[in-house]
Amino acid sequence: MKTLVGKWKLFLMLALSLGTPTMLYAVEESFVASIRILSPMPVFERTPLVFPDLEVSESSRTIVVLPSDTGAASFDLVGGSDEGITASIVESEVSMTQGSTVIVVNAFTFGGCLGADGTGALSGSGKFSSCTIGGTALIPANPNFGMYTGTLTFRVVYQ
Repeated sequence: MKTLVGKWKLFLMLALSLGTPTMLYAVEESFVASIRILSPMPVFERTPLVFPDLEVSESSRTIVVLPSDTGAASFDLVGGSDEGITASIVESEVSMTQGSTVIVVNAFTFGGCLGADGTGALSGSGKFSSCTIGGTALIPANPNFGMYTGTLTFRVVYQ
């Protein structure tokens, strides 16, 4: 009988221990949160994107200005030292109109101190000179003569 009572007590203690909450231990560690505010990055346009003068033609034409060409747009930047940047043209294209003629400029390309993908790094003094941009002008057949202009947005952000 003693063994039966002993076994019964053991079973009862096991059953009660399974139904009671057990104490769990946790470890805590503090950590630091921080933020760095970078200086504003002024952008200075040195030259606009200028395509060569053309005569009226009965054929449509595609005129390309490379970032290394004289007509490429050029910008200087000033920002945080040794910071990585990414440049882009906000608009995918601009339409320039003169009367009923529309010339589309698109397919922008980067060069100068920017990589072909628009990335670069500011110098230790935070300067970046001669960021150049080329583009492609789609000239329709028999365009109206005159000056065509359009406005684009050059965007530069810290990486």
